Amino acid sequence: MLFTAPSIEPMAIIHRQGIKLKMFYLTYQSFTYGLAVADSSPIKSIAELKGKTVGVISMDSGGVIVARAQAAAAGLNPDRDIRIVVAGEGASTAALLRNNQIDALSQFDVQYAMIENAGIKIRQFDVGEMARFPGNGFVAKPETLNTHRKEAVALAQAFAMGEIFALANPEAAVRI
Repeated sequence: MLFTAPSIEPMAIIHRQGIKLKMFYLTYQSFTYGLAVADSSPIKSIAELKGKTVGVISMDSGGVIVARAQAAAAGLNPDRDIRIVVAGEGASTAALLRNNQIDALSQFDVQYAMIENAGIKIRQFDVGEMARFPGNGFVAKPETLNTHRKEAVALAQAFAMGEIFALANPEAAVRI
């Protein structure tokens, strides 16, 4: 695989392991992950997640990293004070939340919209310092960008053209 489009959190982890990557095109300007609870939940802050269960899409998702970082920032020990479990996506996540099998979520904006479409109103917590980070982008190893520059530029241009088309023609973009 020459290029990928991960969220930014795993990049920080693999960088510390010696894997160097460069983001050459930012596909999502804003940070889309965050902790959330059902709007009806009595939990009003991240610190109140102590002893609670947080649902993520999968154990290798950025949601795990975000949940752990946000718990630590709130003064909790992410190894002891919260329990992270797989909640899946969309309707399955909504069902777990509705049935009080999970207390909170660490997912991203599209998943939260799917949960709300399934009838559960979501309340997100402020992500603090994480809010200044970008979202996803196209990523490659530096040597790949040197040897496949033409392909990287073509990929970024195609994505940009798609964004411009979708913004200028939203109804046509939905039909496509």
